[in-house]
Amino acid sequence: MSHTGSRQMEQCRRHAAALGRIVSRQLRADIDAAFMHHYLPAYENGDWCPARKSDGCPHEESPEDLARLKASFPKPRDAVSYIMDTFPIVRRKDEEKYNGDYRTKRIILEIYDAMQTAIRTGNSYQTRLDPHPGPPVSADGSFIPLSQWDANNWPSHIHMGRSGGFSST
Repeated sequence: MSHTGSRQMEQCRRHAAALGRIVSRQLRADIDAAFMHHYLPAYENGDWCPARKSDGCPHEESPEDLARLKASFPKPRDAVSYIMDTFPIVRRKDEEKYNGDYRTKRIILEIYDAMQTAIRTGNSYQTRLDPHPGPPVSADGSFIPLSQWDANNWPSHIHMGRSGGFSST
């Protein structure tokens, strides 16, 4: 993952706590797919690459660790698919609701593939979300502090909470 990608992931984590509950499954799928890319590093061609702290991973991975991983999951996408199969309740509810389609897994894999394509081609990943996730931003792209948000023009994709807003604590 690029330094920019690691920085964006860290920004996402920091601001998620202040944003409260976001009511979009699509956002969750985007975040899950980004998480998978962050913790299951791959080369541009989709093959495994060793996890390195310098790339934002939580640990260094030895060649032996990588070989063991490849023995179970030939490609990172295989690991993502396996991980998604470890959520039987989500699977059951999706299959009941969507005519047998494990929609959450399908969407996360589609987003994972789109992110991998962006990495391979050098193009920016374009989220499916409209509006884009996260807090309002200024003209220069900086986050607008919560204290400056307009309660009468609250972002539709951010849940205000039971109290009608967020506390600063």
